[in-house]
Amino acid sequence: MPLASEPIEPALHRDLRPLLDLGGRNNQPRLAAAAGRHKVLAAHAGRLLRRLSPAWTLVPLAAAVRLAVGFLLPNVIAADEVYQYLGQARRLVFGTGVVPWEFRVGLRNWLIPLLLAGPMRLAQWIDPGPAVGVGLIRALLSVTSLVVVVCAIRWGQRFHGLRGAWICGATAALWPDLWVMAPHPLEDTLSAYALIAALGLIEPWPATGGLRRVAQAGALLGLTFVLRNPLAPAVAVAGIGMCRADPRRWLVGLAAGATPVALAGLLDWVTWGHPFRSFWLNLLLNGLGGVGSAFGTLGPGFYPAALFSDWLWATPLILALAVLGARSLPLTALTALAVLATYWPVAHKELRFLFPMIALLVPLVGLGLAQIVTSEWSGRKRRLPVIAAVSVLASGLLTSPVLRIELSNLVAGARASIALARLGPEAVGSSLLRIPGDLYFAPHTVVGAVTADADLAAFDALILAADAPRPPARFRLIGCYAPPFRLLPPDRDPALCAWSAASREPEIPVPPLERLLKFPAMARPFTLEGWRAAPE
Repeated sequence: MPLASEPIEPALHRDLRPLLDLGGRNNQPRLAAAAGRHKVLAAHAGRLLRRLSPAWTLVPLAAAVRLAVGFLLPNVIAADEVYQYLGQARRLVFGTGVVPWEFRVGLRNWLIPLLLAGPMRLAQWIDPGPAVGVGLIRALLSVTSLVVVVCAIRWGQRFHGLRGAWICGATAALWPDLWVMAPHPLEDTLSAYALIAALGLIEPWPATGGLRRVAQAGALLGLTFVLRNPLAPAVAVAGIGMCRADPRRWLVGLAAGATPVALAGLLDWVTWGHPFRSFWLNLLLNGLGGVGSAFGTLGPGFYPAALFSDWLWATPLILALAVLGARSLPLTALTALAVLATYWPVAHKELRFLFPMIALLVPLVGLGLAQIVTSEWSGRKRRLPVIAAVSVLASGLLTSPVLRIELSNLVAGARASIALARLGPEAVGSSLLRIPGDLYFAPHTVVGAVTADADLAAFDALILAADAPRPPARFRLIGCYAPPFRLLPPDRDPALCAWSAASREPEIPVPPLERLLKFPAMARPFTLEGWRAAPE
């Protein structure tokens, strides 16, 4: 029998004692062993990251995300990409398509449609219709967008070493605004890629030499202006920061920048009959005349509200990290501010107009985050703020209602069009612009506007809102397609149904789709008499 001073300890199996010895003598060696294993795993992970290349890892990852979005969700950010660019490339290749008012007055330069027409023409070898060409264009645009990721990796490596390359590159690879916009042929996206590529050459800049880089960056800045004329102030800020007080840089930079501008002016001469027509007419109608106001105006609070809706509670952190990153790339930050200052006073506002600013802002955010990670704090003190920052960023960006709206925009119309295109209709009618023009239909297919019940007889296929009255009995339902995310009211983003009929009455002319497109009164005096000479 034990004495009173001796502990009473029941007889336990020896394998169970370590489980119950939570604070005793056997716990310390076990904790030390666990800490040793943790250090070994951390060392192995560190060696693995050092062996992997950020560029060869993050660039394919970014490409995979962008391609998945482009093909699984055939969305449309703005009608311009359909009617101004993809639609005009289709006209160049197939000779048919919708002619919007900008191409009746010569307001748009033909550069972007010509660039898109090349892949669409190549895709004809695979499929005589335009659908494969549209997919190829989206794939090539997704690859082009990777220039943002490459610049972010280089900047991160330059200022914060290998760890900075991983952090800054991953931020650009996975940022939703970038992979949502990547597959879309818009002036806003293409000009952003040219602008960030130029700044990637300019900043950080060596003290001497580099005239070849001046020429390359100058040409990219000139291309930025050609692609998006309102970015002239941002181009000027970047150009001044590049040349500074060096006369040689000014000479080389201006000559290189003037080259794409001169070529674009020559293209206007060949296509519209007047050199630089798209430049001066754009300034006259949009810059001075405010013709964009005919398509809606918004107050000065729109952009702050839209950015907050896009980033939610991550907005303050994004701005703080961008300010931190601007210490390393001050010229890039000033150029981004110039983009915002240019568009803020304009009455007609769209969030996509700020995409060049966002594309420049993302690497700054990545640099700010990398600076926190590579700071001299102790590991435990630094780990918690980094985890919190990444959590706030990811949760705010991925739960954004703007993200879901952009991913679902016109997806229902694209899916309905694709379903009908497989049936080979000769005439497709719609009462809404919630369809992507005639992008997916064979060249002989006519897409027209249904503005009255009498128009229905002219079509053998229809795309109508799900709550629209049922078409005549000769039409059979092919399928109904709802937006992937239901955030907007049904009248603004309806589910669409595809209907097909065996035949139509050939003597009834198909109402042109242009009936649904607005032609601003201010632009009518500039209508070109020979606009129909271009393919349509």
